[in-house]
Amino acid sequence: MKIVIAAEIYPPDIGGPATYSQNLAGELVSRGHYVSLICYGEAASEDKVSKFSITRITRELPRRKRYSEYRKQLSSLAKNCDMIYAMGPVSSGWNVYKVAKKLHKPFVVKVVGNYAWEQAANMGVTKTLPDTFDDEWRLPFRIWFLKYIQAIVCQKANKIITPSEYLKGLVKNWGVGDDTIEVIYNAVPAMAHTERIPRHPIILAVGRLVTWKGFETLIEVMPEIIETEPQMKLVIVGAGPLERVLEEKIKDMHLEKCVRLTGKLEKNHVATHYQHAMLFVLNSGYEGLPHTVLEAMSFGTPVIVSNIGGNPEVIENEKNGLLFEYNNKAQLREAILKLIRSPKLSRRLAANAHETLQRFKPEIMYDKTIKVLESVV
Repeated sequence: MKIVIAAEIYPPDIGGPATYSQNLAGELVSRGHYVSLICYGEAASEDKVSKFSITRITRELPRRKRYSEYRKQLSSLAKNCDMIYAMGPVSSGWNVYKVAKKLHKPFVVKVVGNYAWEQAANMGVTKTLPDTFDDEWRLPFRIWFLKYIQAIVCQKANKIITPSEYLKGLVKNWGVGDDTIEVIYNAVPAMAHTERIPRHPIILAVGRLVTWKGFETLIEVMPEIIETEPQMKLVIVGAGPLERVLEEKIKDMHLEKCVRLTGKLEKNHVATHYQHAMLFVLNSGYEGLPHTVLEAMSFGTPVIVSNIGGNPEVIENEKNGLLFEYNNKAQLREAILKLIRSPKLSRRLAANAHETLQRFKPEIMYDKTIKVLESVV
């Protein structure tokens, strides 16, 4: 196949979607397919040694000009391709839809979240979670337009790939037929054996600093944790619009000695935190598929996860992790103390998590993804 991957972020940008695009393109080439990739970003030295072509649209352009240039370059790349694979329904997907329609090309879209809801939540114009967001009417025009874009792009796509059954349900609510949507779980690479690496009294949380990740609640339970377990520290890895709010909360609660915000870190530094933490917590109100949870499990770190979105598709309570209700302070505190005080339970959860990860192998993801891409050609 001759495939154009329409990405949004791409290395050296950090994040799951960036890594996914890079790894998938490399895998497609290794299996004999021809790949051209387009993304937003600045020229990188690695592009010169890549086994596939990379076209980067500079972010320094004004937004409209940037999108216009992306569409122009995408149209050029797509003229002789067999199909286009968009890494999202909005920033890349809208351009892919327009180009595919003009050139009569089939296209596939990967949906890893509800972008319109995320923007509404960041703007503070919705208090709902994604499950009920489609029923909300009193929204700014920008959010309505984003809802329209992601719905029409998915309705017109030949196939949709989602990384969880939960996200499949959200996309179906946009008017997409069940047989158009394929669930393919994301993968994590096998990590080096870390059982002998010493664990420190650290509660680790990783993610973008946004409202729905529940970091404020996690900070708020720390006084009760350190009251009985004074050696414990909370480390939050990530950056985002809520950073200043979290800094102020830590200061107001006089928790500077036991709560630390690291900011954005390189992958190898994040890996070090996974390896040394006693436990990992995800208190999120919205997750398509919890990639950070998979990463923690791959390093043998026991996990505590909110029972929402795609999380229960990965975690079975008391088997490979602990589940609690989102933002429920009492349940969160109880789960954290339970793991701190029971090394035997932690070891059992980590061992079972290793078995769970067999469902999330890269080769399984690649095989299923390529099968979907071939089906539309």
